[in-house]
Amino acid sequence: MSKDKADVQEAFRAIARRYDLMNTLCSFGAERSWRQKAVAALDLRKNVRILDLCAGTLTVSADLVHAAAGVRVTAVDFCAEMLQVGEERLKKDELRSIDRICAEGEKIPVRSGTHDGAIVTYGVRNLYDPTAGVNEVFRVLKPGGRFVILEFTRPTGRFFAPLYRFYTARVMPVMGAFVAGSRNAYDYLSRSIGDFMEPKQLLGMLERAGFSRPRLERHSAGIVGIYTALKPPV
Repeated sequence: MSKDKADVQEAFRAIARRYDLMNTLCSFGAERSWRQKAVAALDLRKNVRILDLCAGTLTVSADLVHAAAGVRVTAVDFCAEMLQVGEERLKKDELRSIDRICAEGEKIPVRSGTHDGAIVTYGVRNLYDPTAGVNEVFRVLKPGGRFVILEFTRPTGRFFAPLYRFYTARVMPVMGAFVAGSRNAYDYLSRSIGDFMEPKQLLGMLERAGFSRPRLERHSAGIVGIYTALKPPV
């Protein structure tokens, strides 16, 4: 899907303060469980540094801080308003462990080989160049670093799939209008789910970037998937 960076940035700016609430409502509360499973897939140890790409309102960054002792997070997002909302909501002790950077995911302003792991939640499909974003994650990871992606995957069941398409295309935008105050933003987010690459394409992208053992685990009848991959050790 062709995306204009300014339009995508404006979409997230418009819904920044209601983004987390909408995630909860649209997923009927399941989003928290998906997020916890994705963080657990990183298999965090003590005193590691983790990249949270497309960090949004820092919800996942806070989860990472609490997942293991001494975790340091580099939170990168291209929408300053989303990061600001997170800074206002998180506790001071959480923020002390999170370095916030407003930057594009295709040009992450950190040194190569400096992070023990990386995670992207619902963000790869919003990158204007997903291949560049995945390559950047590979660059900043240390050898042996683990990469986790939590992303929507379209259900394929005969009965559930059309219901899901109706829900994302028709219901979510209406909810976005009433709850978040922006139907346009959720029209975009709905299209981004429907137009996003197939799982096998994303797995192939990870392989081409240099990651080893890419795999996908689906959850909630195929609504979401958790992708994991490793940067090969030296």
